[in-house]
Amino acid sequence: MTSTGPEKPPDQAASRSRWWIIAGVVVVLLVLSLAWASCSRQPAPPPEPTTEPILSDAVCDRIDASGKIIVGTSGDYPPFSFYNEQWQLDGFDIALMRSISQELGVTPEIRDYAFDSLGTALVLGEIDVAIAAITRSAERQAVVDFSDGYFSGRGVAVGRPDAGPQSITIPGDFAGARVGVGRGTTFQSWAEENLVAPGIILSQQLFAYERTDQALTDLREGRLEVVLLDEAAAQSAIASGELKIVGEGAFEQVFVIAVPQGAACIQ
Repeated sequence: MTSTGPEKPPDQAASRSRWWIIAGVVVVLLVLSLAWASCSRQPAPPPEPTTEPILSDAVCDRIDASGKIIVGTSGDYPPFSFYNEQWQLDGFDIALMRSISQELGVTPEIRDYAFDSLGTALVLGEIDVAIAAITRSAERQAVVDFSDGYFSGRGVAVGRPDAGPQSITIPGDFAGARVGVGRGTTFQSWAEENLVAPGIILSQQLFAYERTDQALTDLREGRLEVVLLDEAAAQSAIASGELKIVGEGAFEQVFVIAVPQGAACIQ
């Protein structure tokens, strides 16, 4: 896969909202049950003034009618989502969605997107659900719905064993380092707040990548000193021995499945 190289991140306020700018319409699919088949599709009577608003189940109707659920992921983040030796999307997230689809009695169609494009894809109706090691955040919660958490982890810093910081325990240990993050991720937000804003690194030293594997390539080739990512993904990145974990426990994360706000065909 050809690397597009690092891109300067936008200012802090823009980067925190760019991934989930537009609200959409769909249901939280992780909590869907085998009761899907018996879900009522009868028109509801107009609500009384004191009743809760009735949510549209148009997306659920579409899934039900087509027998297919369209899943968006970002295939650059093993062990959660990646391409295997047969160049097929594989990983924990992919297996989870296939299992959920089987319970629903529908066929999953899995599409690969850049991580920060998944929100737009949801809103435009290109996909019904997004799963890509997505962390719940207040900004995203304001415009999308989330499933319950399905994986808990923590952020870590990965570096080279022969250069750059070797032991990062506080933000000050990043001083002078060129830091890579996935664009639109919570790692980008954390770095902007805790490294750039207090002046520990310059804004020019923080590089946001469309795909995390591009950041890791630049780290191996000496264009970065540190990459921030989830610990489980870091374990895959360091397996070859070229890289190592140089800092642990930046913050804890809970991964969730994201869908646009709106429908609630399963209660």
